[in-house]
Amino acid sequence: MIPTYRQGVAGHSLSRLFSVGLCDLADEFGPAHVHGLLGGFLSEVLSSHIAPALYLNRAFDYLQWANFIAPTLKTAVFGFIIGCVSSYFGYTTDKGAKGVGEAATNSVVVSSLLIIVADVLLIKCIFFLFPDTAI
Repeated sequence: MIPTYRQGVAGHSLSRLFSVGLCDLADEFGPAHVHGLLGGFLSEVLSSHIAPALYLNRAFDYLQWANFIAPTLKTAVFGFIIGCVSSYFGYTTDKGAKGVGEAATNSVVVSSLLIIVADVLLIKCIFFLFPDTAI
């Protein structure tokens, strides 16, 4: 039988993983990108009188799934790290309110360090799996 606190950690970490990943996908297709496309379209129409169909075709010519997989993967991994670390420090705290404050500070510090390490490793893996996305 799994202890109750471990069920809480697993549930919290998995929910963080999926919610952060879904929010990242919504952000990638969000209004900022639509406004960017409209602004680019207006500037091209006013400066070079390009046809709308030609602009849209050229704007999406170089769009690949690799442009979406890598950032979404990184966001999901970062969310999982934050969920696991904060759950661990939250469930293992003691000393009352002072212990909660220390646990919160420690979870932020450890999460930040683990995210930096994970970012370096994920960038290496992503550039290995998707060499065309390397800058």
